Amino acid sequence: MKAAVAILLGLMLAAAAGASPNLSAPAPDGLRPGGSLADSHPAPVIAPPERDAHPTPRAHPYLPPVVPHHVRDHQLDLNANRCLSCHDVGRAEAMLAPPMTPTHYRDREGKETERIAGGRYFCLQCHVAQQQVRSPVGNDFFYQGRRHAPLDR
Repeated sequence: MKAAVAILLGLMLAAAAGASPNLSAPAPDGLRPGGSLADSHPAPVIAPPERDAHPTPRAHPYLPPVVPHHVRDHQLDLNANRCLSCHDVGRAEAMLAPPMTPTHYRDREGKETERIAGGRYFCLQCHVAQQQVRSPVGNDFFYQGRRHAPLDR
């Protein structure tokens, strides 16, 4: 038993001594090309937001719609949700905005609530601002016989 503990301890010490990660090893080229993990590269240019664009049609029925306007300065935190100022069911018609669907007012058990459900409060976890950019990877998604990668042509 003592010999097994000694061997195990020796192996652990040997592994710890040589366990420093090699950050200068070449990294695989993926979405961020070239270099190694230690290299620093400039961030890619962020595409300008589309302002009040016509909404892009959904690729399939269960996909959340994209946001056809900029959201950069919209406050969305525990204290406020600017999306609700236009899209809350009680305000949407007056603001000429599409109202949130009833699913946003159901809790995890499926019970209807008067306020937006906690899991649906942070809109940008599902809905993204619409931008016309090329996909960083190829897209050959088909739904009901139709290709849904308009910018990959």
